[in-house]
Amino acid sequence: MEKELKALLLSFDDEEQCECPQNFNYLDEMKRVHSIKSQIENIIRNKLRIDDQVQDASFFTELAIYKKSKNKRDYPCEDFKGTVWLCDLGIKFSSFGNMVTISSVTEGDMYSKYPIEKIIEILKNNGYIYIDSESLNESYDGINKYMDEESTWWVRYFDYI
Repeated sequence: MEKELKALLLSFDDEEQCECPQNFNYLDEMKRVHSIKSQIENIIRNKLRIDDQVQDASFFTELAIYKKSKNKRDYPCEDFKGTVWLCDLGIKFSSFGNMVTISSVTEGDMYSKYPIEKIIEILKNNGYIYIDSESLNESYDGINKYMDEESTWWVRYFDYI
């Protein structure tokens, strides 16, 4: 991980708080996300779902496009009769430091499917700090006393905890 990125991640870390800093205002932050949702939808020419039910997590919402899985390996068992939905494009908003990341769990390169650089530009123009999801897979070595030795920076800022 680059030194500058590490310093940034550490600057938002908190020894006690796992889900959000004490000064976090959920309603204000959700208004910000709603205000950029249509901007992003206009450039991707697709509707985004907004997850406003996130709890017990270090992020507070996600804008996403889901695709139905056609691959049996994604199903929990051989005789599963339900539908498995995978995140084709996920824009996660951390509760810490106006950080945001973009990821996908479906096959293929999200950069070839979506105008990621334009999405990042919109996010930055609206005061968010974009963090590449690959960098977040490194082991967490910050100051939060509740993160364990198996935690990553992804878990610290963009996952359920």
